[in-house]
Amino acid sequence: MNTATIAMAVSDWLSLFGHYLALSLLCVGGAITTAPDMHRYRCRNRAG
Repeated sequence: MNTATIAMAVSDWLSLFGHYLALSLLCVGGAITTAPDMHRYRCRNRAG
């Protein structure tokens, strides 16, 4: 009987970590707490 293995690359782990990190921020303070940082990120990327 063969056992199935799940192999994830480092980029997959980092993507998963980032997703769960974002979800944890929303759980603690709600979506509105991330709005200033999202705005700041967008403005800096657009200007630079």
